[in-house]
Amino acid sequence: MKQKWQDVYSKNKEKLFIPLIIAVLFLSAYVLLIQVTKPESYQAKLFSVSEKTIRSPQTVVDTKKTAEEKRKASEEIEDVYVFNRETAENQVAFMQSIFDYIDEVRTETASAEKKAKKESR
Repeated sequence: MKQKWQDVYSKNKEKLFIPLIIAVLFLSAYVLLIQVTKPESYQAKLFSVSEKTIRSPQTVVDTKKTAEEKRKASEEIEDVYVFNRETAENQVAFMQSIFDYIDEVRTETASAEKKAKKESR
């Protein structure tokens, strides 16, 4: 019987090596992940103060309270936007100067093209 297993092992040595390594890696990864994902347990007694702060793994949002808090916050904040006519006039003047510059470049380009045509004749 022992000889039979030795013969099977010697014939299938290369075929068994890779699955064996995969199995060992799988088991070691499983053990490591179990340690990381295992939930923490507490020794808490009814109506007593806990030694550590216990936090819920899930966040529960109170939509009514959140809406109420948003409404209160929006009522407490004053309007920030103040219309400043001087700023608007400055922006209009700036845009007008850009358009004037574009018109100036166009006229200079047109006159330069006319001169080039006259000289080429």
